[in-house]
Amino acid sequence: MSSYKEAFSKLNEWRRLNVVLKLTMLTGEEKPQTLFVQISALDEDSLQVGFTERGKRYPKVLLLSDASFDVGQRVLEVKRSATDILMFASP
Repeated sequence: MSSYKEAFSKLNEWRRLNVVLKLTMLTGEEKPQTLFVQISALDEDSLQVGFTERGKRYPKVLLLSDASFDVGQRVLEVKRSATDILMFASP
């Protein structure tokens, strides 16, 4: 398990490098959703991540408060609950 500071450091690294990430969202019983995104904004104080989906203009925001983080070299796993998991993966 990693700290939110480590997670936001990794997200900030990907933001600075304009990396296109594969974002897989597992929410409850729904089918996993996969998007290709770029991080556009970070607010570490409120634990928010802004991203833009490839081919779209308007950013979206993820709230990561009360989440646990697991930071790898090319992957960041965010568990917001037992059934709400986000996986950011760089190429």
